[in-house]
Amino acid sequence: MCGPVVNRIKMYFEYPKKNIELANNADVKNLINLISEQILPQWCTKNMENHEALRYMNNLLFLFAYKT
Repeated sequence: MCGPVVNRIKMYFEYPKKNIELANNADVKNLINLISEQILPQWCTKNMENHEALRYMNNLLFLFAYKT
């Protein structure tokens, strides 16, 4: 559920239209990769039964994708 939204965020960091300096920062890219590939999947599997928390996380990721 959160995967396509995270892929959208990663795409925005690969091909920025604005905030190019931030998108080219290696630390920020590594942080996004760490969150999307390591932390988020573990969090989702831990909270698989808590639908409210999953929906909240999906909304937060969608808002982050919208703001990037």
